[in-house]
Amino acid sequence: LTPVISSAVPFDDGVLLATDNDRTFTHAVRKERALILGAMALIITISILLSMFLARTIVRPLRRLALAAHRVRLGRAREVSVPRLPKRSDEIGLLARAVSDMSQSLRQRIDNMEAFAADVTHELKNPLASLRSAVDGIDRVDDPELKRKLLAVARDDVVRLDRLINDISEAARTDAELARA
Repeated sequence: LTPVISSAVPFDDGVLLATDNDRTFTHAVRKERALILGAMALIITISILLSMFLARTIVRPLRRLALAAHRVRLGRAREVSVPRLPKRSDEIGLLARAVSDMSQSLRQRIDNMEAFAADVTHELKNPLASLRSAVDGIDRVDDPELKRKLLAVARDDVVRLDRLINDISEAARTDAELARA
């Protein structure tokens, strides 16, 4: 297709060039422009739909995991439910299960530490109470034999406290080594 039809007519002072616009060419260009605009609109629509699909399948689960991890980090709720996403077999599902298992392990570890602290407190209070009783009794007792017995009880309680503290230290060290392994 030629865009214009031109004809040259000789003239005394030069050449006169007359052109006529070819309407079929103009229609063809407009038709191609409309086709390109339609294709661009279709591509933009597909891009928007694909973005919404990706947001629904990737971003929302990751956002739920991040929010649950944030709640676990803050420790506000005792039983924070971390979504496991069992139907997903992709990397996001693996990540969800790993974060869930990690938070459950952390929760169990905290429970064990609380139980250990309660046991340690109980074990330390017994010799301390006995030691306090012996020390308080020394001031009130005038009998030298009884004072000697109370001092022996105090010494035994100090040895017992020292052994308990060493046992606690060893248990903490062992627990740290197991956690590293």
